[in-house]
Amino acid sequence: MNTRNILASLSYFSIFFAPILIPLVLWIITNDRYVARHAKSALLSHIVPTVFLVLAIVFFMSGVFFIQNVFVGIALFVIFGLLSLILFIWNIIMGIKVLQENTSSAW
Repeated sequence: MNTRNILASLSYFSIFFAPILIPLVLWIITNDRYVARHAKSALLSHIVPTVFLVLAIVFFMSGVFFIQNVFVGIALFVIFGLLSLILFIWNIIMGIKVLQENTSSAW
């Protein structure tokens, strides 16, 4: 395990404490392509659940205010919640996978 692996996995594990900030900072300041690639991937996988959450709230609230759309709002809220959960689990899996990689070969 080396610094490249730790920084790349940190960008995924930051979903627990600074979801968008750490991958963005790593992507901007690093000169290493390997770390930048994983930071960009982690950044995208951290932004998407945030967008899903906002959309879920909007659809849920529109369903509450307009009675005919209650079930659509609730269904979209559940779908967006499940997609966010899947991306959360994917971040954990990718963080572990990156920690276990052997990056001695050049990218």
